[in-house]
Amino acid sequence: MPDLFYFTVTDTGIGIDRKDQELIFEAFTQVDGTMGRKYEGTGLGLSYAKELVESLDGEIGVISTLGKGATFWFTIPTAKEG
Repeated sequence: MPDLFYFTVTDTGIGIDRKDQELIFEAFTQVDGTMGRKYEGTGLGLSYAKELVESLDGEIGVISTLGKGATFWFTIPTAKEG
């Protein structure tokens, strides 16, 4: 089993409802898809991150509670020297 590099980023923002957590990793998808939404963006950042991490044989995900922020994480295998 390879060693893993584990990285996390935590924020104290609005959080993400459990039912929406898988959606945010899909291209052009946002939790609030309305035209008058408060937070802007194209919905590509997390899909690009997922594609990159998976191309390195890693995993990516989020742990979040609505109203309490989120922790985004990813793992990638590390190569052993020697």
